[in-house]
Amino acid sequence: MALYTIERAAQQLPATGTLVMLHGYGASEDDLISLGAAIDPRLACVGIRAPLPLPWGGYAWYPLVPRGEGIDFNPDDVAEAVTTATEAVAAIAKRDGRAPILLGFSQGGGVALSLALLRPDLARAVISLSAVPPMIPLAQRAPRETLARLPIFAAHGTRDEILPIVYGQTTRATLEESGCSVDWHTYSMGHEICDDELKDLRAFVAKHQL
Repeated sequence: MALYTIERAAQQLPATGTLVMLHGYGASEDDLISLGAAIDPRLACVGIRAPLPLPWGGYAWYPLVPRGEGIDFNPDDVAEAVTTATEAVAAIAKRDGRAPILLGFSQGGGVALSLALLRPDLARAVISLSAVPPMIPLAQRAPRETLARLPIFAAHGTRDEILPIVYGQTTRATLEESGCSVDWHTYSMGHEICDDELKDLRAFVAKHQL
């Protein structure tokens, strides 16, 4: 399935790479695009629209399944979403001649991380913001020594009412279990992105010369 995308050129030349953005549940391809200039104006940006339109507007990478007082996910739906996102990112990498930086928020963060655990060759780095934990069985993940070389920034809000901080802690544990070295941050915020987070993201990009 070919996914709809929007693109924004780097606002400062020479461009240093591409930032591919995977939005959260109920958002759309333009939801995160303005973050590019705030992180590094030398990055071109591509926003990918998730494949599933929602009745009330916006899009999702996979459906939510009610479970008691919370929500759950069908593993087959998640796997299909990761495959679809992987195809889209692979096409961008092939066009550009190098792997992009992946940035995902919430549901999109889980998809970005899952993609990277399977295909780290398709990511120069991963930025995971308030993410659903990646759901890739350990046996299917790339070798630990390969994942150890992938820079990962992961952050979560301690006051997140949509995805409580335990989701972020699970994300961190899953990545470390895989051999990843995680630049982990928490912020006193809800399900959002804050100024301190953007400041730390700029430092992360500069540190790894992305």
